[in-house]
Amino acid sequence: MLGVDITTVHRWITRQEKELTFIDRPRPGAPLRYDADSRKRLIAFYCQTTMLPDGHGRWTLRTAAIHLKNHPQELGISPTKSTLQRILNAENLKPHRTKYFLQITDPDFFPKMEHLLALRRNPPEHLFFFDECPGIHVRQRLSPSILSTMSEEKAVLWLEEFEYIRNGTLDVVAFLDNKSGEIYAQCRSDHTQTTLNEVFTEHVQYTEALAGDQKLHYVMDNLASHSSYSFCRLVAKLSQIDTPKHLKKSLAAERREWLGKTDKRIVIHFTPFHGSWLNSVENWFGILGATCLGESYATPNELVCAIENYIVKWNADYAHPFAFNYTGEGLHPKAVLRFMKMIETAPGKFHNRFLTKQLQLMVNLFNGYRDQIPDETWREFTVQLEQEADTVTAQIQKDDKPKRKLHTLEHLAHLRELLQVFLIEDGVE
Repeated sequence: MLGVDITTVHRWITRQEKELTFIDRPRPGAPLRYDADSRKRLIAFYCQTTMLPDGHGRWTLRTAAIHLKNHPQELGISPTKSTLQRILNAENLKPHRTKYFLQITDPDFFPKMEHLLALRRNPPEHLFFFDECPGIHVRQRLSPSILSTMSEEKAVLWLEEFEYIRNGTLDVVAFLDNKSGEIYAQCRSDHTQTTLNEVFTEHVQYTEALAGDQKLHYVMDNLASHSSYSFCRLVAKLSQIDTPKHLKKSLAAERREWLGKTDKRIVIHFTPFHGSWLNSVENWFGILGATCLGESYATPNELVCAIENYIVKWNADYAHPFAFNYTGEGLHPKAVLRFMKMIETAPGKFHNRFLTKQLQLMVNLFNGYRDQIPDETWREFTVQLEQEADTVTAQIQKDDKPKRKLHTLEHLAHLRELLQVFLIEDGVE
């Protein structure tokens, strides 16, 4: 149960019976140089300070060790690089490493997500996921890849020459059939509005052979060309209806609303901003990248042939519906906790464009999804926001866009008012 050897158990039982103690005996070797307090101060220094006095620059083990050696008065100790590394490893801390994350910024993210999740649970007969994969580099390596001849203890892998020649770029425009998993794709030299309209038209005509007059549903992201007036005209033409005149001078949000209406033959469903993972064709692009895009190609035509051949192979042998069982559970409190962490860590480093959307998102979460977030999370968030309210407000005041600055201040005031009412109702003073 304890994961120790039987001799260890026997030794401690014997010691307790003879010496009536569970205290370990003194061990051989030099005394411990860095006690618990010193170790905590080293960890705090490395994880919570920056290299430069203006709050910029990240430590490395080497630079931190040199700094402490040259300035021993800061902590009263000057560990070596290996000592600092050993102390951090003992606590499984690696603050020098970074990892990308995707923060929700769309104030209406959750209603849009719920719409797509409902669409996945009860998909229409003809549902397609659409996206572009732009700027694919056509790389020609200077030597062929070789299979490694490592020892048996190590994994066998391909070795690739690091030097290569760039031979231009390529764009892939793809449609994934939700029902079969088959791919319809084209390789193009760009992904302009004209290219989008041409490929979209060809896919509709290609699908009409099977779908007839049935409705066609497309899921796509919020790229500007996906909600342009030109694209609206194309959808209207393919749906055999007139284009509403007001769309010519409408905002993109109004055009997306019209494109999503179900009273026409072609219906466009838009993913939330920063919600590309809700689009299944992104999964296929990942497969394409792992399968084809890492090879050596002397010309764009070679890469085009490889991609086209792979699409034929995919549709013949590998095509399958992509399972999607995500429900959104746990995402609501995560959005609040991550924003709270940002306020706690760097309340004066927000860009107002980002901050405005975050404040709107928090208001919408509180008004529409309050029950899906624990009250304790709301209490902690309220306390943190009030503690840093002055700093956040000062940051907003620096904005050189008067209208945006006013909107951000209004959203901040609205959110604080909602949270204060919540605390009063919750009985917290």
